[in-house]
Amino acid sequence: MSSKVVKVKYENMMTRLQVIYWHGVPHVSLHELKSKIFDLFKLKGFADELILRYTDEEGDNIVILNDDGLWDALTENNHPFYIEASFSRSEESSLKCSEISFQNLGPFGGGGGTEWDDGYFEGINGITITKSYASLLSIQVSYATVKDTTRTGARHGGAGDHEICTKFMYPTEKLQKISGYCGVVENNWTVIKCLSFETNFAKYGPFGVVDWAPFEFDLRSRNVFGFYGRSSYKYLDSIGLHTYSIPPKLGK
Repeated sequence: MSSKVVKVKYENMMTRLQVIYWHGVPHVSLHELKSKIFDLFKLKGFADELILRYTDEEGDNIVILNDDGLWDALTENNHPFYIEASFSRSEESSLKCSEISFQNLGPFGGGGGTEWDDGYFEGINGITITKSYASLLSIQVSYATVKDTTRTGARHGGAGDHEICTKFMYPTEKLQKISGYCGVVENNWTVIKCLSFETNFAKYGPFGVVDWAPFEFDLRSRNVFGFYGRSSYKYLDSIGLHTYSIPPKLGK
């Protein structure tokens, strides 16, 4: 077991973290590192909204997008390793300097319930929904982190009579479209009543009940790396996506 010192800067404040290595592999995920930084600086908001960047040996300003990117950075850089944390993306930084397009799509649905945000991951491994005869009730997303590793998010919404688990063969199978319908329950409560998923391999759904207000996320030119929205103990009130795109010259 070994360790590496990581120096973290947020605005005009600086702190030091120690990352433990187990059999040569950093024993920390990007989510865990962001949470530690968030707590140390006593920040407000959501830890996963932090953007972490560093300057590599070639002078390029790199944004750490996922666990693989964090592990590469920790493995390739010498002691001490400097990371800059912020809640905004500099116009001078991205995967390789300013060309990744980050965008939150949505949310679609109603304003009831409470906000939730699964955070940012490498990709999507699967989606589980519950439904009743009258509506879709909940969503739970399984995320890809490092290779061959899955992290399952919380279930957002209520328990239903039927549970349907859709698994994707990530990274070869990727979402290209998510569509659905909003509708009203209990007289005036607008919720997500139906969802369908389309990948480069297959179509899944519709799951739930087709209603009066359709919506669609076109993902053919974007990558999904997180879900967010609103939910209650009974319903999935709204849904949105964290997405990014990489120009062809950087995505090769």
